[in-house]
Amino acid sequence: MFTQEDLEVLAKRGISVEKAESQLKSFETGFPYLKLKGAASPEYGILVVDDDAATYYQDLWQKYLQADNQILKFVPASGAASRMFKNLFEFLDADYEVPTNDFEKKFFAGIKQFAFYPELDAACVKNEGKGIDDLIAAGQYKPVVANLLLAKGLNYGQLPKGLLTFHRSSHGVRKAFEEHLEEGALYAANGKGQVKLHFTVSPDHLPLFEALVKEKQAAYEARYGVKYKISFSVQKASTDTLAANILVDMVHSSRISMNRMPMLSSSRISTTSFLRRRRAQPSPISRLLVVFLLVSSRKSSLICSSSKVASISMRISSICSISCRRTCSLRIPIPSSSMTQNLLFTSRISSIVHFVSAVW
Repeated sequence: MFTQEDLEVLAKRGISVEKAESQLKSFETGFPYLKLKGAASPEYGILVVDDDAATYYQDLWQKYLQADNQILKFVPASGAASRMFKNLFEFLDADYEVPTNDFEKKFFAGIKQFAFYPELDAACVKNEGKGIDDLIAAGQYKPVVANLLLAKGLNYGQLPKGLLTFHRSSHGVRKAFEEHLEEGALYAANGKGQVKLHFTVSPDHLPLFEALVKEKQAAYEARYGVKYKISFSVQKASTDTLAANILVDMVHSSRISMNRMPMLSSSRISTTSFLRRRRAQPSPISRLLVVFLLVSSRKSSLICSSSKVASISMRISSICSISCRRTCSLRIPIPSSSMTQNLLFTSRISSIVHFVSAVW
């Protein structure tokens, strides 16, 4: 199942072959849904304290803070912000140029309300020669989104949430990371005025977090009269998981198989992988399409070059709205140099594409 290169990558990350195979098996068999009994409520799972009890617990905590105790505020800060921008990535990939659905219209209507608006406007001026207002007036909506999500602009599609400009306050705009500096000062400062914070981050973003601390720490210490002791750690590579594509393997066995993809951090999905930022479960319509392809491939077929296969597979992904920025992408594998240069592919692909397009 694994090539020698795969095995070397797994060994370097400390992932056993058995663990890797188990991960791929999970993609193939699916993941069970969590069964919920109901919503939490004061009668079902939520403890409600009265005013006297609330005062008692607050005083208890303040006494603990003033004593010679070690307090640490722990923050998992490696999660990517990708799911926040799912709809914007879909707009960026769409075959239309102007806001069409309710989400897209609402986003552009309220774009000036976002705390990151000034930064985004400056990025647009730098890269496009126009500010957001001028771009929108010219009907150039996608460059605005591109400057928000992609590396040429703010790169928000790849950054963790902690590094996004999230809130606007009387002191100006703040990144999510800064909120923890403020919270720590307000409820986690010990009797000596020391605030200990620990963040888990991805290795790729550690320098960015360290730079932000260097930029902001002194101002928050002066504002709240505290001293911060901030530390970072990164997750072990052995906790990374594999990404997988559901694909139709017509070259070998005409069945659904798993295509090995780059490693994904368990805390942050890499934007360089084909499956970046999306669920592993294929949509029902993609499963239906797989069945059509499998059935048709056993009947009539023609020879398609690898480039033609790539073109067709991209068209399928586009029609089914399961491109690499949505759910688990369905694609036909392009033959490698060691494989046959031609691929048996169904002559009924055109009719299938039109059918899926109609029912979708």
